[in-house]
Amino acid sequence: MPNMKNKKRIRNKPLEEKVNAKLKNLGKALESMQLPQKPKTQKTAKAQKRILSVTVKRMIDDSPDTSYLGEYSNTRESEFTIDRAHAEDCASLEANHFQTVERLERIIGHLNAWRMEEGDKPESTEWEPLDESIDALVSLQDEAMECNCGGGDMGRGELRYFNGPVENYKGESSEDIREYVRQDYDRMESLNRGDWCFMGMRAEAEVQTGSDVVQRITSGGLWGIESDSGREHLEETQREELAQLKDELAGLGFSRQRRSGERRLTADETNSSGSFVCGRMERSVR
Repeated sequence: MPNMKNKKRIRNKPLEEKVNAKLKNLGKALESMQLPQKPKTQKTAKAQKRILSVTVKRMIDDSPDTSYLGEYSNTRESEFTIDRAHAEDCASLEANHFQTVERLERIIGHLNAWRMEEGDKPESTEWEPLDESIDALVSLQDEAMECNCGGGDMGRGELRYFNGPVENYKGESSEDIREYVRQDYDRMESLNRGDWCFMGMRAEAEVQTGSDVVQRITSGGLWGIESDSGREHLEETQREELAQLKDELAGLGFSRQRRSGERRLTADETNSSGSFVCGRMERSVR
């Protein structure tokens, strides 16, 4: 049996050169290929989300619904309508002269009945005194209804009457309804002077979602808030708007819990902005 250990290996040079050439070509092909980048995991994308700021804004409501207070008009709609051409205590206003005129009317009615009885008596001497008394009482009625003021709140070119929401006070006494309508009118006049106004409140957040682009996310917002509302009501509205904003951000993948590089949404951490001065509302009385 031949000794294989001492036998020299015979090299096949043509085959070896052919294999080396193929390996070299394969290496060049691999170098020219662009390997695909490893996709970012969801965890990495989330880590890039940031809440930059949270703000609760207060803005003037330019088109509020004031019908619950009443409306200005050139037409009187009820006995409780306020005539803006006269002062509140002017004698020409029915509410101020009604009792006096009514009392005189009853006396005039009694004298008229007496005058009719005397008319059937040719010898009666009461006709003339009765006629004079009746005329004098009618003159007193006219004086009781005359204007004794220098004018009311109505400005040049403004609507004369204010019709309050009388339907809101059904079942109340006439005296109370008149008082409530006067309160509504005073409230509307103070609105027109700019003593207070209607405003809206909205929570806003500026966020980044994995790029340099900054997006603004907002709550639904609430409008028609009276600017002089109590602090408790304003703070409650702010909390509600912040809660809506949290839901919006949660829908975009922001956690409700504090995360590294993010801000937690609480009323204490918000920047409440929107300071403003209420302006006069000329349009509501013209």
